[in-house]
Amino acid sequence: MVIGRVLAVVAFVLLLSWPTQAAELFTAPLVPRENNDLIQCQVVNVGQHDRTVRIVIVDGSGNPRVDHAAPLAPPGLVLVSAIAMPNAGGEALTPGYCKFVLDGTEKEFRAAGAVFHIRTGLQP
Repeated sequence: MVIGRVLAVVAFVLLLSWPTQAAELFTAPLVPRENNDLIQCQVVNVGQHDRTVRIVIVDGSGNPRVDHAAPLAPPGLVLVSAIAMPNAGGEALTPGYCKFVLDGTEKEFRAAGAVFHIRTGLQP
C-alpha cells in the first residue's frame, strides 16, 4: 500500500514538472521600402484555451527591435505589434521578420506579418 502511494506521488510530481508545449512561428522576410515604413506582426489564438504569446520583431541583422509579451490571450483574441523601421529604403534595405513564441502548438494559432508603406498603406 505504501509503495502504491509513493508511486502515485512520484507520478503526480512528474506530471506537474512535465514541460508544456511551446511553439515558434516565423514570417517570411518583410522589407520596408522607405524610411519609417512599418513592420506589423499579428497573431490570433484559434485554440480552445487561454495561451501566453510573445511577439518579437527582429531586424535583418538578427537583433530584436520589439519584444512584446502579452498576458494570457483567450481564444479569438488578435494581438498586434508594430515598429517603424528607420533608415529603410533607397539602397539600404532594412528587412525584418516576425517571430512568435507561443504557449501551445502551431495548430492553435494563426500568424502573419505585413509592411505598411506610410504614404500609401499596405505594400503589395
